[in-house]
Amino acid sequence: MAKIGVLLIMHPCRNIDNNDIALLMDDLERALISVYEEKYDIYVLSSLTKEDIENFIVQLLNKHEKVIVVPLLVREGSHFQDIDNIVKSLQNKYVDRIYLLPTLLKMSSVRLAITSEIVNILGIPSRFMRILKETGDISLIAELRTNCSYREIMNCVKQSKVLTTDDVRILTFMDIGKIFPGLKILFEENEKNFSYPPQSMVVICRRSSALRSVIKNIEKGLTPSLLIAVSPALSREEIELKHSLLKLNIPTIVTVGSRGGPHVAGMIISSLIGDVNERG
Repeated sequence: MAKIGVLLIMHPCRNIDNNDIALLMDDLERALISVYEEKYDIYVLSSLTKEDIENFIVQLLNKHEKVIVVPLLVREGSHFQDIDNIVKSLQNKYVDRIYLLPTLLKMSSVRLAITSEIVNILGIPSRFMRILKETGDISLIAELRTNCSYREIMNCVKQSKVLTTDDVRILTFMDIGKIFPGLKILFEENEKNFSYPPQSMVVICRRSSALRSVIKNIEKGLTPSLLIAVSPALSREEIELKHSLLKLNIPTIVTVGSRGGPHVAGMIISSLIGDVNERG
């Protein structure tokens, strides 16, 4: 018997024999085995009554070391709240043995897939063409978010006197020939006490701890001209941290999912500076 049980809970209006559910179960099991090299038992429950859900989960907890509950529900409505309450009550008894995934629209991968397909249909905005040419990856464009207009971001790039980053490897992925004369590039390796001079374009692409340090600096009044936050996110907390940056009162670019790194940062900077050069 597998140590892990995965429970898919779907709305009863769907037919449990639908091919798409069977394909999902098969694909999910193959993916998990490929990643973790151990067998998983996957179940489907097509009832949303509280009693049925709780009884089924308890049965699985008696069979498996851990149970992961996956609500195949689009949004956090009353059905999800019922499942959430059941899981929370069971977590008190079965500590570290039961987990609940978010609803589908909360999952960045679902939003990413939808956005990518729409971008495919409507075409790529000109400001992203450079990034697309370098990566050939529409999904990366779908993960980019800003809290202001592209014109404002370009103005911030023009006004920046310094580019301060936590990873010098971004230079490998930048078109150095497009760098403005006089733009200084600084490398700050102290992630927990990340500092930068005034009028800095701050680029964080390595560790989320540097982002927390930048937030503290902003609270103290040390405001960057532009913040580019594209560090890889290895946990939900780190993803939420990047999302929160969009609420800052400074121009910000982030990758809202797990994607990131110096290659992403370098291509974004080259794209921005290239556009500024072309538009004067």
